[in-house]
Amino acid sequence: MLKSQYQTRLTLTLAHLLNAPKPEDMKNKSPEAYKHFELMQDFYRQIDNLGYEELPEDLYARWLDYIEKEKAKSEKLPSIFIPKKGG
Repeated sequence: MLKSQYQTRLTLTLAHLLNAPKPEDMKNKSPEAYKHFELMQDFYRQIDNLGYEELPEDLYARWLDYIEKEKAKSEKLPSIFIPKKGG
């Protein structure tokens, strides 16, 4: 995800510097810069193929709360790996 964000920022910066608002303009002005556009598209394709979807903020907050509660529950359970002292 971070790589795609970096690549997007780089591509947008190159497009701005080249005054190339469309990918075709970038390709004509600088084939090397256009390779960054293609790489950005590849990253987004990979993310889409993984099934990534944006979560609404409230749903994400509820999920984080649920994870925190489950973690607290599991921390209260006795460990099978750490023996009790004195026994």
